[in-house]
Amino acid sequence: MSALARAADRGLLWELMSNTGEHSWAQMLRDGATTCLEAWGKDQKWNTSFCHPWGSALLPLFIEQIAGVTPARPGFTAIRLDPWFGGLLPAYSLEMDLPTAEIQVRHEWGLVEIRINAGSDPVALHLPGVSNEGTGGSRPGQIRQLGPGESLTWTGGRPPKK
Repeated sequence: MSALARAADRGLLWELMSNTGEHSWAQMLRDGATTCLEAWGKDQKWNTSFCHPWGSALLPLFIEQIAGVTPARPGFTAIRLDPWFGGLLPAYSLEMDLPTAEIQVRHEWGLVEIRINAGSDPVALHLPGVSNEGTGGSRPGQIRQLGPGESLTWTGGRPPKK
């Protein structure tokens, strides 16, 4: 799945992540799992472990490839923001308390709003390449420096066609 993300096919990545078939994370939930299983379902492997770390790969992929929050430099002293505006994404909200900032990403109907509150140290933001007037003057793809305690709200996206 990481290879799909590197190949810039986030549509197929989301399709696999949100699959509800027999070989899916949804199957684990149907089987009553509260942690990731070793196999897609408890009946698919006779000695399935109910606490297996590989299955949690979905979480960092969602944060990095769908919500689009990644470090641009070690320690999140610079943060890259590149949310995916996929057509069939359900509404979601993600909140992250990072060492350098608090970030909220909200997605609904193809529109994304990102709010960033810098912590006690400056943080550089690599803003998405799709933007609008709600960026406080930011240009597409711009790097913006936030000082200690400063905030920024970025909005953008592709609303669905009517």
